[in-house]
Amino acid sequence: PSSSRIVAFVAHGESDWTKENLAGSTQVIDHVIAVSTRAGRICSGVPTTVILNGIDTEPLATSCCRATARERLNLSPQDFVVGCVARFSLEKRLHHLILALSLLPKHFKLLLVGEGVEQPQLLEWANALIPG
Repeated sequence: PSSSRIVAFVAHGESDWTKENLAGSTQVIDHVIAVSTRAGRICSGVPTTVILNGIDTEPLATSCCRATARERLNLSPQDFVVGCVARFSLEKRLHHLILALSLLPKHFKLLLVGEGVEQPQLLEWANALIPG
């Protein structure tokens, strides 16, 4: 029966998009599932459960040592590596990270891990601003 149906909204962050969609849906939402405590803060007035994003640690158990990883990535021991694991999409604003690294001394390196629709544009821009 339709009376036993529950409508859940998944809040992935604190963006205007999430806030607007939540505000426009509160009349039909029974519960919010937030992926972080920060995302849960925007859900006032609606019952909310926070379920943190998980990570599969199994692949990490077989990772290589730091020296081997740096060698594979062509990084010297003096390089300072700033890493980011994310989906390559506009709302992640990775272009800000690329621009920031381009302003730092050359021994600062940026390691972006992920995939997404913005990958070709981010790679092109990173190679233009931070050659190599």
